[in-house]
Amino acid sequence: MKQVHGSFHVSGDPCCPRGHRFPKNALRGKVRLSGLMRTVFLLLSFIPVVCVSFYSLVFGADLSQADLDRLTKREFIVQSRDIPMHPWPEITIFGLIDATPLEAAALFSNYQDQKKYIPDLIKSEPRRKTAENEVIVDFEMQTPWPLSNSRYSTANVFKITACNEYEIRWRLVESDSLIDSKGTARFIPYGNKTLFIYKSLIHPNSRFASMFSSKAKAGLFKTVQAIVTYIEQTKKNDPEKIHKLIDSLPR
Repeated sequence: MKQVHGSFHVSGDPCCPRGHRFPKNALRGKVRLSGLMRTVFLLLSFIPVVCVSFYSLVFGADLSQADLDRLTKREFIVQSRDIPMHPWPEITIFGLIDATPLEAAALFSNYQDQKKYIPDLIKSEPRRKTAENEVIVDFEMQTPWPLSNSRYSTANVFKITACNEYEIRWRLVESDSLIDSKGTARFIPYGNKTLFIYKSLIHPNSRFASMFSSKAKAGLFKTVQAIVTYIEQTKKNDPEKIHKLIDSLPR
């Protein structure tokens, strides 16, 4: 898989795969289509590229046709955005997973396994549930010298959204090395695969943090690669595990 950088732009009316309809107010302010054009548009709405354009619009991510072509070739798209007063940028990574959104979300939210496949992560232990769909997880990450290992806990919220989409959103609860950490993992239908959108913003509590910004970005890219590989290999080698995890998801 190759890493691809760039800025993107796409426009168009929203659509949703598998026959789902987007709320009517999403079309507010747009030009009404004629009956014939609307029919053509609805037929086109089942094409994955058009649906990805819709998701790009919804999530504020601009993806060009070239970027969509790269995604179908199993390349990653990487977006970086500088945030004032933060030594590390906000990173968003797009990729495809050869699994359904439900399967991918179930495996990703199996937190105790994350230490087995995410590079440099040496601890990932669920501590307690604070709600039916929220769990506190304790992590420890090895970090490059002269930074000490990062120990932190996050609140992780599992959410089922429209169009058979799943989202895990996390925020920092406590840490001995971070000022803030938050992000989202979204799993969206794309044909018979899943569009994976991983966003992360980390603010280390260190005066040396800015020196390691590029390493942090590379590390996050490796993390996303590892997540995709883990999900696809587990789907292939241990489907029974996926079934059990799906059964245990919040309803």
